[in-house]
Amino acid sequence: MKKTSGGWPLAVAVLIAGSSAAPVQADPGWGTLPGSSGMSTSLPASGGAGSSDAGATATGSTGTAPANVAPGSTATISKRCVTRRGVRTCRYYDGGRIVKVCIKRGKRKERCRRRRFLSAPTFRLNGGYTNPIITPVVRFYFQGTPNPNKGWCSGTLIRRGIVLTAAHCLFANRTDGVSEGFRYGYYPPSQLSIVPGNTVANGTPYAPYGYWQVVQTFVPQGWADEDGGLDWGIAVVAPNAQGRYPGDLVGTFDADWGVKFPFGTRLYNVGYPASGPFGGPAWFWGNGQYFCDIRWDGETSTAPYYQSSYGIRLEPCEMNGGESGGPVFVQFSDGSWGIIGVNNRGAQRADGYGAYTVSFYLDDRFGAFWSSVLALLR
Repeated sequence: MKKTSGGWPLAVAVLIAGSSAAPVQADPGWGTLPGSSGMSTSLPASGGAGSSDAGATATGSTGTAPANVAPGSTATISKRCVTRRGVRTCRYYDGGRIVKVCIKRGKRKERCRRRRFLSAPTFRLNGGYTNPIITPVVRFYFQGTPNPNKGWCSGTLIRRGIVLTAAHCLFANRTDGVSEGFRYGYYPPSQLSIVPGNTVANGTPYAPYGYWQVVQTFVPQGWADEDGGLDWGIAVVAPNAQGRYPGDLVGTFDADWGVKFPFGTRLYNVGYPASGPFGGPAWFWGNGQYFCDIRWDGETSTAPYYQSSYGIRLEPCEMNGGESGGPVFVQFSDGSWGIIGVNNRGAQRADGYGAYTVSFYLDDRFGAFWSSVLALLR
């Protein structure tokens, strides 16, 4: 497992600069690296016991169970597969009970079905508005939209002035962006800003730590070349008049790539959904910070556009448009938390809420991209 904290040698970044993970840069020339503040920010303490599920086999940034999380089941998801006459059948067990069966015939797409007696709460631990707010999780605002005050995307501070988000929040390629009427290329950084810990107070939007101007953005070259699986982006923000960055006020999290974790691991994703019902007054026009807390049952999502990445399917999760770029945390076996992906894709239910979220696993290509960005900022 590799982590974003601590920086990376320049020599490493030079070696990978020509790969598909090398960054394309917007507004080059901004010179001061907003490095680590030295602050250790954890997910806020829970009012109850945390999940005792088997976690990932690596150590992440220190943290305790998030707020509003109910105790998780002590059972873990196990998987058994057999192949007969070219047909691969995998059965998933929760304890001794079959909860899902997946069948793959030759080169056809794998098809899965859950057992009828299995209800969503078996995998869903909790969800709703975060309380207290996870302050390093930010909401993006973009002045280039018809409704610039209603939010754009989500993200997380991983250095005191650097935000991890989704590439499609920063760069319009031909599949994501141009097809929606935007011009190919970067959205102007001068029209992007972030609000750490964006929330609602007395029924109105509230920016407890202010608005911060984005000055520089990066996406992998592969994203610009229509590889939808490289949907990761980095935004750099300017300091305030006192020379401080948002991470100095709210802290930061680590992004971890190459993490190994089994079925049944607890995953916790956060964002600012603002589409469909979330965009109305009952849900504060998308200004509330929302979370879904599940035990991953091993389900994945694939499509030709993003087949280069491993798509972790987080289901059920009712978040929708606006959650993009928000963090997907994993709970490690020692109880700590780290970011192993961001919210990238999803599917909509008939009532307008989300059915599930797909997160592209942070692999070594993300590590190469991150190293290249740091080299350019030094």
